[in-house]
Amino acid sequence: MWQDLSKDIIDARVTYFSGHKGEVNCCAFSPDCHLVLTCSDDGCLYLWKASNGKLVAKIRGHTGPVKCCTFSKDGCLFASVSHDCTARVWRTSPIQCIHILTGHLRSVETVTFSPDGRNLVSGGWDNTVLLWDIKTGIKVRQFNGHSAAVQSSAISTDSQYLASGSWDGSVRVWSSQRHECVFVLVVGERVWVRRVTFCGNGSLLATTAEGVKLDLGEEDDSDDEDENKKRLERHNKLKVTHCKLIWKVGS
Repeated sequence: MWQDLSKDIIDARVTYFSGHKGEVNCCAFSPDCHLVLTCSDDGCLYLWKASNGKLVAKIRGHTGPVKCCTFSKDGCLFASVSHDCTARVWRTSPIQCIHILTGHLRSVETVTFSPDGRNLVSGGWDNTVLLWDIKTGIKVRQFNGHSAAVQSSAISTDSQYLASGSWDGSVRVWSSQRHECVFVLVVGERVWVRRVTFCGNGSLLATTAEGVKLDLGEEDDSDDEDENKKRLERHNKLKVTHCKLIWKVGS
């Protein structure tokens, strides 16, 4: 963990967390910043005190590598998804698994709580996005459309839109009310979308991608889609990594 990143990054590290026996895939702060949650290929989640790196709990339950973890907005719950094809919802204190969500057919790679605390979104290698009711643990909706693995997900701050990023080179934005895809953002050919996120007011969507050919969505007020997109090609088709794209939601 780091603080004051304006300083030299080496001097800024304040806490070191050690304990996992496999590759660490994801980490998340609790909303009050008192806890840090990590998950790993060792099949476990670790909960740490952010202030001193002390291990609070080693959390078992998944039977495969844990790929992603996140806290709910109020910090009372956290969620994890795994190569074992399940998502799990946990109570933070006392730590307890309250739902095992089954519905994916292959590894689950991403999980996101809705800001209103009602739903959970998951996506994975079966190319689907699933919407869950947090209170009951029941699957509300399955969104189909991606032609490759879903690697990332996000929910707008008003909980009206879901976004999913896929290895098929696209980002799909779905209506949580109408339960349908409202538009598709084609990031590029032979591109793997790694992350998607909404800005605070939900009007912009940012993505990061990896590949050899990308489309850039420019942040401006034009209603012309062609004017809002331009092609970026690397010379000699060299690999592009962590390229950041910003899209205007609704244009």
